[in-house]
Amino acid sequence: MKKLLISLVLAGALAVAPAASAQNISLSDFIELLIAAGVISPDKVEQARAVAKERENPLPSKRYCHIFDRNLRWGDRGEDIPHLHRILKLEGFEVPDAQGIFSEETAAAVSGFQQKYAGEVLKPYNLQYGTGFVGPATRSKLNALYGCKRGIPTPIPPKPVPITPVEPFPIPVPVIPVPVPPKPIYPYPLHEPDIKGKTPADNVSAAGWTLGSSVDRAGRGWPTDAFRSGAGGTGNLADWNWTLTLKISSGEKTIKGLDILHTNVGNEIWSTWRAGGIYPIVVDYNSSQIIKAYGDILGTYSAGKEHPFKLFGQRESEPFQGGTLYIYYTDNTYSKVALPAGGGITHQPSITV
Repeated sequence: MKKLLISLVLAGALAVAPAASAQNISLSDFIELLIAAGVISPDKVEQARAVAKERENPLPSKRYCHIFDRNLRWGDRGEDIPHLHRILKLEGFEVPDAQGIFSEETAAAVSGFQQKYAGEVLKPYNLQYGTGFVGPATRSKLNALYGCKRGIPTPIPPKPVPITPVEPFPIPVPVIPVPVPPKPIYPYPLHEPDIKGKTPADNVSAAGWTLGSSVDRAGRGWPTDAFRSGAGGTGNLADWNWTLTLKISSGEKTIKGLDILHTNVGNEIWSTWRAGGIYPIVVDYNSSQIIKAYGDILGTYSAGKEHPFKLFGQRESEPFQGGTLYIYYTDNTYSKVALPAGGGITHQPSITV
């Protein structure tokens, strides 16, 4: 008799599931309402919750699979992209409606996936944050979770089977407010320029330019090798290169530090003074490196001539999409320089995971 009763209760719950969905209430929430109302007896609570969970979260591997056998990155197209988008949705990440293009939003979702499984995807490469590229380690994890056996085509996900409603007893369906969707997960923490309480320098003119990438001068941000030549990691990676020219109209200026904020979904940043995993900026003046560690003063410069600098920063996301260079002075002033998009890659591509 008890088995019959719980079957009728669950049948009623499943029968009104379409109506509950129309009111933005999940089956699990609906079961919780029945439990609170005393409709489901205490000894059947866990069984009811398990049935609701199984209905809402069927195992993806039993319904959907795909083999990824090529690397994917920003701008790629092809039949792999819709499959990647579907899997990212199953993992709980937002992806764009443009199913056939690997977009910036796709890269943000991939970075979130990589951080979700950081121990298998990022840690072997000594990376702290996701890169947004689908490389060998990321493909291995995708295939481990959703891969098919070779030779079996990817099945088309079945359409939901409508359930014939039954009404063992009337159950009111309450209206529950729609929850606010979560914000996208980005590869890097949000960084702001250090200009609060500072004023623009009125006796300095500054100009900058992006040269693309060349030699490997900067590391990946760890204090032991951040400012050491050839410390770029696996493959001896070439750095992004920028130029900076300062002209002081009167007096002199002492440069306290620099920041370069990348205009991309990853919110990457390079800095001469922010330690703790931030990519460093190696600075040359007259062909000599002038800082060796985070927080070093960049020197004092006087009026009457132009002061040329070359800047080097570890390349990660590609291409360089443009950004802003901030120059901080010891007198509590600053300069701001717009950097154009990168001029191309001349050496090895960035490491992909």
